[in-house]
Amino acid sequence: MVFPKKIFYGWILVFISMVLSALGLGMFISTNSLFVKPVCEYFGFARGQFTLCRTIITLTGALAMPIYGRIIQKVGVKKVLMAGALMLGLVTIGYSFSASLWHFYLFSLVNGLFYNSISFMSIGVLISAWFDGKKGLATGLAFSGSGIGGAVMIPVIGKIIETAGWQWAYRFMGLVGISVLMPVIIIFVKNSPQDMGLRPFAPDVPKEKNQAPVENLSYREALGTPKLWLLVTALFFINFFAAATNTHSAPYLSDLGYTTTYVASVMSVFMVFYAIVRLRF
Repeated sequence: MVFPKKIFYGWILVFISMVLSALGLGMFISTNSLFVKPVCEYFGFARGQFTLCRTIITLTGALAMPIYGRIIQKVGVKKVLMAGALMLGLVTIGYSFSASLWHFYLFSLVNGLFYNSISFMSIGVLISAWFDGKKGLATGLAFSGSGIGGAVMIPVIGKIIETAGWQWAYRFMGLVGISVLMPVIIIFVKNSPQDMGLRPFAPDVPKEKNQAPVENLSYREALGTPKLWLLVTALFFINFFAAATNTHSAPYLSDLGYTTTYVASVMSVFMVFYAIVRLRF
């Protein structure tokens, strides 16, 4: 596919990354809490039993994350994204056919193994490969897709649950994820500018006098720096509390007497602001 030469292909990849995060995170992850109450009422599960699925996904994803860094280096981010799109779509469809609690746990384990393959980590690697300058803006735009996707898909999924049931909502997400993400990744994603005979985007910006020097550290050297562990600790607590809020917000509002459609609308507004705060200029 040919694009105007005046448009740097990296900016097209930013838009593609917005689509990836919109479905990979905004749809597959942000809609989780909508299923808690209907699934528990259908099977008679305690909420703590079912929300353990989210814990399994998070812990498995955390343990698998270091492995993904090496996999991306060996096979490239495109193949990792393709595997993630296919497997997350199939797993989500699999949830709809679950008949026992352990089925949900098994699918959640597989979900956790592939969660990082189409999340902030993979998208961040892709953007970093294409941008030396304006990296903050490009990354912020790419990640804002998760909020936009959540804002759009949460009301849609909520309506499907209300009218057709939670099983069809899972199937809808899985089919949309596979049918949209796979072609987008195959056609548009390029591992690096070099694959197209280009260089990373690097506008001529005068270096500020007080700008901190770039630290090129190896993996082992980075493990010994306080900055890394401070960042890891901060991200742990951010995700810890964000995951808890995401999982229980919909059932809590539903318990207060609000309809599924109304709850989805409230969560959608939250995701709009979530998208805005991710922008960095």
